[in-house]
Amino acid sequence: MQRTALFIACIAVGAVALDACGNADLSSARLGPNDAAFADAGAGVAAIETCRQTSDCHALNQLCDLSEGTPGTCRAPSGRCNPELPLDEQCYAGARCDLATESTTGFGSCAFSPPPRSPFPTQRTIGLEQPRADSMLFPTSGFSFQWHPYHDTPGALTVVLVTARPPVFDPLHGQLTNWSDVVWAWSTAEPGASGAADGTVPVRAGHAGVTRAGTLGAPWGRDTLPTGRYWWFAYAIADGSVVASSIAQPFSVGSVPDRPMACTSSAQCVLPSDAPDLFECYANTCRRRCASDDDCYADGTACELTGYVAQTGSIRRGAFCAQTSTTSPADAGVPDAPF
Repeated sequence: MQRTALFIACIAVGAVALDACGNADLSSARLGPNDAAFADAGAGVAAIETCRQTSDCHALNQLCDLSEGTPGTCRAPSGRCNPELPLDEQCYAGARCDLATESTTGFGSCAFSPPPRSPFPTQRTIGLEQPRADSMLFPTSGFSFQWHPYHDTPGALTVVLVTARPPVFDPLHGQLTNWSDVVWAWSTAEPGASGAADGTVPVRAGHAGVTRAGTLGAPWGRDTLPTGRYWWFAYAIADGSVVASSIAQPFSVGSVPDRPMACTSSAQCVLPSDAPDLFECYANTCRRRCASDDDCYADGTACELTGYVAQTGSIRRGAFCAQTSTTSPADAGVPDAPF
């Protein structure tokens, strides 16, 4: 099987492999609980309370709205945010205003989830399509990796990698350091099985990681990956340098392994690959925390901002993802367990 020198050079032997070789004016727009965006959230669910600060609100999914003066009113937030206004008036503590999902109105979304990052510091980006962020795929169903092909640099090769841990870039040496975590790989240098092309590659067409010699491993030859949590990303290389890169996007095959449903402490709900802010033990059940729907990745789930989260133990202020519909097997997804 022919291998191009460029591909081998950029997945180099001594380089610990995977070598990089090289708006509207929103100043007065307020998303306070009394705005239409809040739609009187929480009415009829929790008793309406007055407040001077958010800590006065007994429902942990509510914030203190002072937009009409003091005392204010405890209400559930909308999940949207204006980056030009104080974040603590719009989102739960610990959340960020994610502008990646910015709407035509200029508002972002509150999110506990950490921002996605590109493994390589490039100016040009490659957009990923499927699997989408934190998809949970059936371990018995075949699937493909889909992305927007990169054509801006003539002659560039595209590489797609799947790792068992988030990729780590070493800026000093210009390379990824955890090459041993690569479990699946594909390149336009060796497109492999029929049906594989730049932009869409069935899992079967890939290879079992990369070798120490910097070449692709043995043909994968299967339709899916083992049960587990993964990160996948695509990048383009030309003239010995990475010229474009996607973010590293997490996804899972099968249910998240070993996460208990029942619990007595939040520490039991957090796996090594999790951001600690994302899970909480609430009412003796592991629950996924959310500041908007953007934190609820599983199909058929949404952020239940308008419910009632009681003050129990050391529960942090926020809402929880909840099931809103039954996932169809045709979606190749499984419900987030816990939500």
